[in-house]
Order: sequence, then structure tokens, then C-alpha cells
Amino acid sequence: MSHKTQHQEKKIAVVKKHSSKKIVNEDGVRLSTKLTPKEIASAITVCAANKYHGTWVKVLNEARTNGLKISFHNRSDYPKITNGQGYVYGVSADKQNSGACYTLNDDQIFIYDNQTELGSITVDKMVKYLNTHNSAGIVKRLANDVVLGTADNNSNGSSTTKIAGDRGLDNAPAEMLGTWYSYDNHEKATVTFTEHTIEETEYGRTVTTELHKMNPDRDRGDHDQDKAYWAKTKHWATISKFKVPESKPKDNKLYYNIYGWNETAGDGEFYALHTEESQPVLILAGGAGIWTDAVYWKTPELAQKYAGKKFHDLRYREMD
Repeated sequence: MSHKTQHQEKKIAVVKKHSSKKIVNEDGVRLSTKLTPKEIASAITVCAANKYHGTWVKVLNEARTNGLKISFHNRSDYPKITNGQGYVYGVSADKQNSGACYTLNDDQIFIYDNQTELGSITVDKMVKYLNTHNSAGIVKRLANDVVLGTADNNSNGSSTTKIAGDRGLDNAPAEMLGTWYSYDNHEKATVTFTEHTIEETEYGRTVTTELHKMNPDRDRGDHDQDKAYWAKTKHWATISKFKVPESKPKDNKLYYNIYGWNETAGDGEFYALHTEESQPVLILAGGAGIWTDAVYWKTPELAQKYAGKKFHDLRYREMD
């Protein structure tokens, strides 16, 4: 049996420690561009290991045994990282900071090692690269062992912090996880739910909100004048279930109210799962009337097909 044949018959190729060889997996497995958040984290790790080696290969090797951990870091802790929006996403196979990280800006991914930018790539090009390098199989397997939203090593491995009123990370609804698409305002918009965050992109700007549990005795106005407190929590929010009161027009949807950590006025945002045109949709609503502001779909094609359409079973501001 030739060396080539033996190599092809292996189900999983082993990435030797510190090896600079390409990662190879079984033929026939392919990725689509519609990746889940866990698949995106896995794909970035495999792609970076293939292209840049070093730290990323070490992380990948360890992750194949221990699973992949993605933690969220405030950008203020990474002064040399200037590209991308929102959080810096730390990548490791344990709770320690490996130095491997990435940032996002819409579909552009910026890849770093110890705050040194190694390169950037779009999601579409990354998927094409992984498919042509027979790396789709390892991406899918590794995605099964990805933990999103773990605390960074500044919190000593706990999801809680020393921030007053914080009881740790809260969970987004499992049924909402993934990326949803909208063209309701004649502009592409997306919202992505991970286990502990909501990432909203519109007009080229991305805002990532981290979900936290709040101590019931905390007054949201306690730290109005504390600039340091606001700086650490400005991208935090609480999440709670909400049913429209019976006194308002009948609405049987179960909403999730996203309310800013330091917000003391207003109603926050409301998200609910619903069905339109026999397709699952995510409703974004707001205001005192819980009016529908946008309808998000599971694919960009569906979002564009129904862009701007008003649905008779939803309530819009112009109705009141």
C-alpha cells in the first residue's frame, strides 16, 4: 500500500505539534456559508491553524482533546487590536489565555496572535478555503465541542465578576441561537445569538451585548455617576421573559425583553419567535406597544424576498 493511499484512508489526520503542514480531513464533507456560531468559531480556528501555524496549531491540537473555549474580552484590554468591532474573542482549549484571538466586522474576520494581526478573511472565502483544503470534517467535529461565552482569565475562570450587582452570565434562548437576517429597512441587518451574547449589525455597525444576571436588590441607578462602572458594563444587558398584558390587543407570543444593565427609562428591546409564510422568523419589537420593528429570517434570501412586507398578525407603530 502506497504512502498516499494510507494517508487517504485515515479518517482524521493528526496535526503534529508545531507542524507547518496543511490540515487534511476525509473527502466528501463540505461546509456551507450558513454556519452556526459554534461552527464559525471552529472554522476560524482550523483556518488560522492551516494558514498561520504556531499558536493556532497548538490551540487546535489541544482543542481536539479538550474542546474549544471562546471567551469575550473588552477591547480596552487589547490596545494593539484596532480592527473589527465589539469584543475580542479569545480562543483556547482551556480557561487560560492562549494569545490566539479574533475580531469581527460584519462578515470580515481579523485573526491575531498576542495582539499581532496575522491576516483577515471573509466568511465566504474562509469556507471556500476550508473546503478546498479538505478541512470541513474537522470543523464540523470540533464545533460539537465548542463552548461560547466562557469568562476570560481576568475573572479567575468564573462567569461571575466583581462588578456590583452581577450574578454572572445569563443564557440566551436556545431556540434563538444562530444568525438571523432582515431587509425590513431596505438595508441588510443581522442579529446573532450566542449562548451569552446578542450581536446586532446594521448600517455597517456591529454592537455586541453580553447577557448578565442581576442581583434582585440592585438599583439600576446606583452607579449613575460612576464612569468606571459604566465603562465596564456599557455593553451588558439583562434578559427576561415577557408576555403582553391582557389589557392590550391579544398577542400570544412569548417575548424576551433585553434591558440595558444601566438603563433606567424606556422599554428595552423585545425578541420573539414566530412563523410567517410557513417559515420560522424572529420578531424584533419595541416601545410601550411592543410594536414590530423588524422581522428576521433564517436566510438572507428569505429576508430579501419579504423585505418591507407588513404581516397582518403583527402590530406596527402606524396601527396605533
